[in-house]
Amino acid sequence: MIYLEFGDYFGRFDLGTPHDVPGILSLEAGKVPVAHLYLDEVLTKGRDGTVSLPAAHHFPRVVARLASRHDVLFDRPLVEEQFPKQVFVAAPWVLIGVDAAEAGDQWDSVEIYSPGIDAVLGNAVASTTFPDGTTESRSFSVELTNPVFESEQDDVAVVCQYYMSANVFDPYQFGVRNFGQIRLRSISTMNARNWITNWIDPLLSLLSVATGQREQATRIIFACGRKDGDKSSPNPIEAQLFRSSLSQTDEPAARRFRPSGALVESIFLLSHAPPLATMLAEWRSLRGEAAVQLFNIARDRELPASVRFLLCMQALESLNTSQNAEKETVEDAQYADRRTVALSQLAGVPSEQVDPTTRKFIKTNVPKKPARSLADRIKSMIEVCGVAEDRQGAWKQSTQELVKILSKLGYPATTLHDRLASLRNVISHGRVHIAQHRIEPAAQVADALLRAEFVRCLRFDQSQIEFALAQMNS
Repeated sequence: MIYLEFGDYFGRFDLGTPHDVPGILSLEAGKVPVAHLYLDEVLTKGRDGTVSLPAAHHFPRVVARLASRHDVLFDRPLVEEQFPKQVFVAAPWVLIGVDAAEAGDQWDSVEIYSPGIDAVLGNAVASTTFPDGTTESRSFSVELTNPVFESEQDDVAVVCQYYMSANVFDPYQFGVRNFGQIRLRSISTMNARNWITNWIDPLLSLLSVATGQREQATRIIFACGRKDGDKSSPNPIEAQLFRSSLSQTDEPAARRFRPSGALVESIFLLSHAPPLATMLAEWRSLRGEAAVQLFNIARDRELPASVRFLLCMQALESLNTSQNAEKETVEDAQYADRRTVALSQLAGVPSEQVDPTTRKFIKTNVPKKPARSLADRIKSMIEVCGVAEDRQGAWKQSTQELVKILSKLGYPATTLHDRLASLRNVISHGRVHIAQHRIEPAAQVADALLRAEFVRCLRFDQSQIEFALAQMNS
């Protein structure tokens, strides 16, 4: 496939009008795809012939054909006539490929390239050999691990591996580059929006759980067989996805570093984890949880430490509440019965023994649901995840500066779970300003605990959980 680069491209656009419209498609890194069209006549006219601009229009589908024979398929386009005969088109994403319109937005496979894939695949190079100068040999060799992980879920096959590229014809150097790749292939075709919503975005979010930072794809390619139904055709229809988060670059596997200088490492490898398709299915089942949405927002490292801490703590509380929903529903019902009995007994106490003011105070301040401590929730999650004692000790040591601040405010801060819960309450209530650099260690602890809890939800067995925690501890 010939990849399109960022830039401006001339084409003719089909708006469902009698004639195609000329225009310029603009593709720019970090921005949504847009187009500027030039009409022969005004698109917006009132009944009396007057023109009122700007005016928005709804077109279920906008297709363009570039001079290079590439078709451009716009998703949910915004079409607005800003000036007479000048129309602006924008979309969250577009698919671009030679004869891509022939696919009818039905695709049976997707290729995803992302640096986050490298992290879960592990090292691509097993060993290298260089000329040592002691022999006449001038050969250089490299041995690749070539890991391949295949799995299947919901009639979609998932293959994760490295794609290797070598410059063997350069007489002055020999280099090998490896690119992490995930291929998804479905028995039945799906439209692009279905692929993106149900497979691609959850997959990138899952990679973010592995590395702890927001993972983005660099390039995504859709493909399907020709209309003759031969999916093994040597000339399938392929289309390149353009959206603001895609850099459209090839980034070989390499060591990556966080802004702090720490190495970006995954808390699990596919060699020590459930099948990728299984993890993806479990992660998709959690996407409706508020915890997942809060986790995704907290990947923005430009947010202050206090905000990231609150997001992670809220996610932990939400996830624990969801996991214990059945148990807590029973407890709530039992509590409600006991509360009703207690208030009815209070009503039977003579007014000589309980004055009206006290009676009203009791009725008003007896909660409708039992109190549940956030500290107890954090404690139970630490125990269930099996966080090692030495790791808990390291977490306590990193947040030791908070003890004096929290204790001075009258909050418990001796144990780790009390410390995290107290800090959440102090920040939420805005009682005192705490410097962001003092909150940062607690934000990292909350983030690590949340990722450990997610790993447990992905059907990791105990040995795999221990490996993930060991990676997090390293």
